[in-house]
Amino acid sequence: MSRPSVRMHCRRAGLPEALIDISGLRGAVEGLVIGALESPRASIATLARHFGFDAVESEGVIRFVMRGQAASLTLAHDDLVVAREGDILELTRAQETELPQALKWQVARADEDYDAALVEARRITVDTTRIASESFPVAVPPEEAERRCRRALMEAWVGRESATFRLPPSRLALDPGDVVGLAHDGREVELRLVSVADADARGIEAVRQDRAAFDLPSGEPRAASLTRPVVFGAPEVVMLDLPQLAETVPAHRPLVAAHAAPWPGEIAVLRSPGTDGFQLLTSLESRARIGRLAFDLWSGPTSRFNLGNQLILDLA
Repeated sequence: MSRPSVRMHCRRAGLPEALIDISGLRGAVEGLVIGALESPRASIATLARHFGFDAVESEGVIRFVMRGQAASLTLAHDDLVVAREGDILELTRAQETELPQALKWQVARADEDYDAALVEARRITVDTTRIASESFPVAVPPEEAERRCRRALMEAWVGRESATFRLPPSRLALDPGDVVGLAHDGREVELRLVSVADADARGIEAVRQDRAAFDLPSGEPRAASLTRPVVFGAPEVVMLDLPQLAETVPAHRPLVAAHAAPWPGEIAVLRSPGTDGFQLLTSLESRARIGRLAFDLWSGPTSRFNLGNQLILDLA
């Protein structure tokens, strides 16, 4: 589970067990690779990007909560505090060209000796052509990684709408990571708080959230295909005592035929007058078709074609 992984990194950072709250986490990770010297915070940030959760300090405790929570309350314009500049609410929408059209993730497969697996999420009807990619050193099922990749892409596009506003001190219970509903322009928008700054009023920075992005189905299952080691046995080699077939072939050099299953691709021919000091003579790049007579080849009439006999071989 991701809970033990997050707890382990918190303990590595020296955080006491009583100050760690991981009850809000979901998801399983079958393996995690830390390939370089990095802080526990960096390792937790990698898990947070993959699984979609936030770390929040609340009442002296570090709480880890999954994104996609339901709104805890609904705010209207009358609940907001007017800033000194006179703006009660600031809404920002990022350009489409700043967002990726496709998102590619690379993960590891625990059921295939931790080989790499690539998952992808893509949007069709957009004006951008950017492709973002990231590699996660975690071992997870590919179908779950595909679902989280689609969630991350949808979350990026929905989250391009951000809001900045101020709340009165009476809203002290709200922490980063909480979700509120904001009634604006005849509709209610869900906003996830990403930053809270306390002063004479609570300065809030939030991004839009769509709960449908966190309830996506898994991808298509990918059957594991473990690679089997190829074992090459000893080849069958035959020395051919044939006459000189061409002038380019030295008369003293015999012909060699070799067969092996599976064929290793190439077989080297070495020579030496003794039991050591072998030198490379040539190499065989293709295997020969070698077989044995299945039946005796009877002698036929002389000085004419014999159409009665058949040559039947048992191929190696």
